[in-house]
Amino acid sequence: NQAVMAAKLGAKTALVAKLGKDTFGDNYVENLKNIGVNISCVGRIEGASGVATITVDDRAENCIVIVGGANNHMDDEAIDQAKTILENSKVVVFQQEIPLSTNMTALRLIKGLNKDITTIYNAAPATNSLPDELYPLVDIFCVNESEAEKLLGLESVKSVDDASKAAGLLRSKGCKMVMVTLGANGVVYQ
Repeated sequence: NQAVMAAKLGAKTALVAKLGKDTFGDNYVENLKNIGVNISCVGRIEGASGVATITVDDRAENCIVIVGGANNHMDDEAIDQAKTILENSKVVVFQQEIPLSTNMTALRLIKGLNKDITTIYNAAPATNSLPDELYPLVDIFCVNESEAEKLLGLESVKSVDDASKAAGLLRSKGCKMVMVTLGANGVVYQ
């Protein structure tokens, strides 16, 4: 979604991913091509593509059901194949629908280049923990309320004050900036 929207806004974008050899994958590849996203690092595998169904209620709260599919097959080889694209990027966005080990490989590669490449890590879907090594590799760390609660073991992140405390705790782990989204109540960033 991020690559598509950035491309629509005029940015030069690429997607590093795996898709299944199914109708979803076929449609996704065609859509990406039509929008102008570089898909040279999109691998196709036998089986199903990853899909997510998102619903939003009247309070702007979302519920997401994720089926990993081909996303679960992202590996270090895919990152190695994308090395040239990653090395020449200005911004790289990560999310947790692929294996954590693959994200870590890419983050280490990017930070090891000593280039001015901004890394954005969207910690979705939620997880109970992330390795301490991850946080200093991330320039902008983004979570919603429930992701912050789960990652930090907090009882509640519902208010701006709660989100500010959560952002401070996450920044203390080494991120340069943290964004905590609050649904209809906006976002807190530090």
